[in-house]
This record gives sequence, C-alpha cells and structure tokens, in this order.
Amino acid sequence: MEYGFVIPNNPYNYVSLDKEYLEISLPGETELARQEKLDLLLRHGFYGDYSLRISEISFRLLTALRLRVIQQFDVSTTGTQGIILKWKNTITGLTEIINSQNEKSMYFHLQLICESALLKAEQVLEALKASVRISKIHPYAIFFVVNVTN
Repeated sequence: MEYGFVIPNNPYNYVSLDKEYLEISLPGETELARQEKLDLLLRHGFYGDYSLRISEISFRLLTALRLRVIQQFDVSTTGTQGIILKWKNTITGLTEIINSQNEKSMYFHLQLICESALLKAEQVLEALKASVRISKIHPYAIFFVVNVTN
C-alpha cells in the first residue's frame, strides 16, 4: 500500500493547457480564421490561462474552445457575426451554449487536448525516470532542472 497526502484547497492543483490549446489542429480552420479567433479572445480578455482542475474545467478554456471550434469562420459575413454574438452571450451568461453541435465539438476537442497533455506528461516522466536510472544526481535535482528549463 502506498501512502500520501493531499493539501486541501491547493491553489497549484491544476494542469495548464495553454500550449495544447494553441497547438490543436481543427479540421477546416484556416490560418486566417485561427488568427481572427485568437484576436477575439485577446480583445475580450480570454487569451491564455486555460486550466483544468480535478473539480472543474476553467471557464476561460471552455470559452476559448467554443470559439475555436466554430466552423466557416469569416468575420466579414453576417452568419459569422451572428455566431460571434452567440459566443459573446455565453461569456456574459445570457446563454449557456452557442448551439448543441458547437458544444459537442468543443467537448470532443477538449478530450483531444487532454489526451495530448497526458501524452506529453507521460513522455517527460519516462525521460525523467531514465535520467534517474543512469545518473548519480539526486532525482529531485533532475526534476528541478527539467521543470526550470521547460
């Protein structure tokens, strides 16, 4: 049996998904549409700080993903302007979701982002374990160096 402890209300008990959010590839999303969406997030104060806690998915991440998964995104069209308005309504709380298809796509891509983060964490852990096995340096020193340099 393994023993451990948990710090209640630990403010550092989260996973940052900023890199994964920016790296995700969405089918049909052009670079122009991607950039326009990122600009919208920046203008509305929702660029970055995307996190996942054991008890919740950050509102910032959900908001950003709802915008990113919008398809046929062309800000010069009235259709896209209408969707952007619906997105803004989710920020202010006027509506819960943009539409059911957007919500389904948002959660699908959230799962992909989480899987990507998990894979990266597993790779870092394996590299760290390998370093500890072949090194005479204390494991905490290696862990510190890996985290400071990343």
